[in-house]
Amino acid sequence: MKSKSNDYTKTKSNVIYQGNSTIVLFNGNILKEVKKSFVSNDILGKEIGSVFPEYICQIYNMYDNGDTVMFEEEYCEGGSLDHYLKNDGLNESDIRAISKRLLKALEGNNLYNIVHRDIKPLNIFLRKKDDFTSCVLGDYGHSTLLNNTGIVQKTGTRYYMAPESIYNIKADIYSLGMTLLHCHLGKSFFSEISKIGDRKEVRKYINDLDISEDFHSFLKSCLEENPNRRISINDALNHVFIIENPEEEEMNEEEDDGEEEEDIDCLLVIK
Repeated sequence: MKSKSNDYTKTKSNVIYQGNSTIVLFNGNILKEVKKSFVSNDILGKEIGSVFPEYICQIYNMYDNGDTVMFEEEYCEGGSLDHYLKNDGLNESDIRAISKRLLKALEGNNLYNIVHRDIKPLNIFLRKKDDFTSCVLGDYGHSTLLNNTGIVQKTGTRYYMAPESIYNIKADIYSLGMTLLHCHLGKSFFSEISKIGDRKEVRKYINDLDISEDFHSFLKSCLEENPNRRISINDALNHVFIIENPEEEEMNEEEDDGEEEEDIDCLLVIK
């Protein structure tokens, strides 16, 4: 990677706030310090974000800082999703909005064989305060490219990790399911999951939740223990819970069929 240490020295003069892990700049972006051993993972996030900017938090610049690299990232004024789960859970309409956008982010990842491996509320950000339709997926520090066998090593955050020992894109679907369960339960998520103990019992636990049949079906499909039976990204995007009004969706598709669309070729280069 080309050194930009001089640029970073200049950038430091633009700092307006510095916390334990966040540096806010005058231009509205933030700086995140990353050890060089993890830089390749965040570069995946930078590259995939440039192709799917609507659903993935943007990384604009990288600055060499000796043993570390500073990533200049998009500042999301709504903060992390975790901030909204400190008390009661969210309603299903908000959870649906979050689900749609995260599935679109995962769809982009899947096109380029990227597994995020750490989907959780702390890594989901709202571009606009209190607006769950503006959420984006961020922090690709644990992400990786699938190898030739289509599988990668297991890693992530315990409460959200899929039960299988070897990962592919289906592991991110499971983590999405656990994240949505957290969205429903709010502050009681960790105590409830701790009570369950055996991850195999999570789907049974869902049966007793006071949620709609559609949300129940969607959660159980995401949290299927066997990854081969777990719902795919495409099927998830077409699940009745995600398509709030199937008849309206079909009508919109018919209208779109009558319009000409410009073909756009996107190339993602991983270095």
